[in-house]
Amino acid sequence: EELGVERKDEAEEDGRIKPSLPSLNSELSTTDSAPKVRYLLHVTKTGPARWVSYRNYANFVVEALLRAGVPLSFTTGFNPRPILHLGPALPVGIASRDEVVEIACRREVEWREVTLGTPGIVLRHAEALDQGTPALSKRLTSSHFLLDGVPMEILTGDSLKAHDPLRLEKVESRLTGD
Repeated sequence: EELGVERKDEAEEDGRIKPSLPSLNSELSTTDSAPKVRYLLHVTKTGPARWVSYRNYANFVVEALLRAGVPLSFTTGFNPRPILHLGPALPVGIASRDEVVEIACRREVEWREVTLGTPGIVLRHAEALDQGTPALSKRLTSSHFLLDGVPMEILTGDSLKAHDPLRLEKVESRLTGD
């Protein structure tokens, strides 16, 4: 024992060898962890979820996908992260019927069996992307909102700070080719 940390290969007091501890997700370290399939998910963020920050929303989505058994692909290196791209951040308080999330998976997923299990964050639709499809950030052109029930379009990159979040609701994300 060094610095209070047990080595995996140490013997127990009775002489038996302790089994090595499995990694948190043994699949991550396999060569099979390379992305095989990319998906575009359409997700709602309504009700209590509209008050969740962008960073927490991203965490909720990743954790829900992992709990649902979705075989996410991870980056390599010392601190692996899911390969995931989200649309632009909405200010806290704005509900959305169509947030887009692009993910990479190690194998195909049967999305009809996946539920996110977080109030207000619901998977509406998932579609497989072709290998040559550009990244989400290159395809997202604008978003359609309702401001007090009146439709309006905001181009990607434009600020929503001038609008009261309680009067604004995101209806749809517009991608090139839609």
